[in-house]
Amino acid sequence: MTVDRALTRVAFCVLLASSCRSNYSRQVAGSPYPKLERHSPTSVFGQARVTDHTGAPDPVYLIIRSDDAGFSHSVNVALQRLIDSGLPLSVSVMFACPWYQETVEMLKRHPTVAIGIHLTLNSEWKNYRWGPVSGREAVPTLVDADGYFFPSAEALFRSHPSSREIEKELRARSSEHSRT
Repeated sequence: MTVDRALTRVAFCVLLASSCRSNYSRQVAGSPYPKLERHSPTSVFGQARVTDHTGAPDPVYLIIRSDDAGFSHSVNVALQRLIDSGLPLSVSVMFACPWYQETVEMLKRHPTVAIGIHLTLNSEWKNYRWGPVSGREAVPTLVDADGYFFPSAEALFRSHPSSREIEKELRARSSEHSRT
């Protein structure tokens, strides 16, 4: 995924989240987040101005949710650009993916960003795969013959995954998050 495509994906998610314009310099009393007012979307990264409406509904608060951090370097570059924009942000990190360490280093420099763990038990990309944090030998019912997660949830369930192995893998991700 290219940086431009990753940014487009983030921008599209923002537009879906709320049709509004915002003024990022004006804060609502008692809230750390920018005041947003409903309006037609014209900008994603704070270039639009607030327009005042008579009888406008209560302000809407928007926190951007960035998904799949750690998936690839280009996703991480897009995430860094989003962090640099100053918009309120929540990030989920995919610890099973190869670029998660870069994400962790980036997020250590930005302690105000809200962070969560993206728990995934499948790897849907044909030529870009990942496997369990706990190791393929530790959770054999969760991986295919090549040691990667199955390409879909359906394929995973057809393999009759062990609930103990699922718990083991998800706890390993939580432990990885705690160590970093």
